[in-house]
This record gives sequence, structure tokens and C-alpha cells, in this order.
Amino acid sequence: MKSRAWLALFLIVLASSLLHGDTILVGAPNETPYTFYPIWNTGIFEAAEFTLSSNQAVSTIDLYLLGGPSDHYDFALQNALTGSITTFATASLTGAGNPAQVVTMNVNQVLPAGTYFLVGTTADGYLGGWEVSDGVYIQNAGTVTDGIWQTLDGGATWTFVDPSTTIPGDGLLCPDCFAPEFVVH
Repeated sequence: MKSRAWLALFLIVLASSLLHGDTILVGAPNETPYTFYPIWNTGIFEAAEFTLSSNQAVSTIDLYLLGGPSDHYDFALQNALTGSITTFATASLTGAGNPAQVVTMNVNQVLPAGTYFLVGTTADGYLGGWEVSDGVYIQNAGTVTDGIWQTLDGGATWTFVDPSTTIPGDGLLCPDCFAPEFVVH
């Protein structure tokens, strides 16, 4: 009888944690120390890509940002980088520090199965960016794309960079060009 009571208690706690958004749907939560993708007000923007394999209730997205305490970042969750873009959530975030700080973007909606882009820009700040993950991904409800989308012209053209990308000019691979750090709850 006691074992059933413990099992019931365990299931209640498990269900409670799932209902409160503690579950990580997809993410790249671990950092590569001292590396970041720049997000500057000169038109250098970055975008992480992930896919949800089914409809999911998304409460928040945690982002790991590096910069001064007054740096200001704008982020958008959208379904494309160019063309007809649907934006599902936006956030203006401040207070990233050194070392990187976790800042949270509220979403609070059910997202349909599909591909999404977390696009980071900045309105002010000099030198800051998005921490690079270590390439180990949590993929409970979809996939995390290994790499990052970058634009140097404010979003007019985008280039995908991953660990197999050859860096122009020196012919070397970019071995630490994993997805930036983020976690979708």
C-alpha cells in the first residue's frame, strides 16, 4: 500500500513540474567558455534555428548573453529569416554581464510543429553577444540546428555557419561554431 502512495506522490510531482513549464523542449544549455557570437548595432545579427516536431506549449526561452550591464538586446521568435515572416514573440532585454547572464524571453503560447528562428539584434551597446554552446543539445520535443545564422547587413542576407564551415581567408574550419546557448521551456 505504501509503495502505491509513493508512486502516486511521484506522479503528482512529475505532472506538476510538467505543467509549470520546467520541462526543456529543446535547447543548447552548456557554454563553450570565453566564446560568443557578436550582436552589435552595426548590423551584425545572429539567429539560432530549432524545430518543434509537434505542437508545443512554450512558456519562456532562456538566452545566455554577454555584455555590459546597460547593453540592450532585441530578440524575436519567428518562422523565417527573410520573405514572409511571422513573429511569435519579441523581447527587449538588458543587463547582460560578464560572465554571461541568463535573460528570459516570455512566449506563453502554443507553437505549431515547424522550424523557428531566435533572432538577436541590439539597439545599443558596444561589445556584446550571445554565448556559444558546447554542441550538446537537448532535443525532447524537436531538434536544435548545429550552427548559427549570421548577417552582416542588418538582415538583408543571411549565411549559415557550423563546425564544418571553412572560414574565408584562412581556410580553417570553425570547430566551435555550435548553436548559441538557449533553452526553450
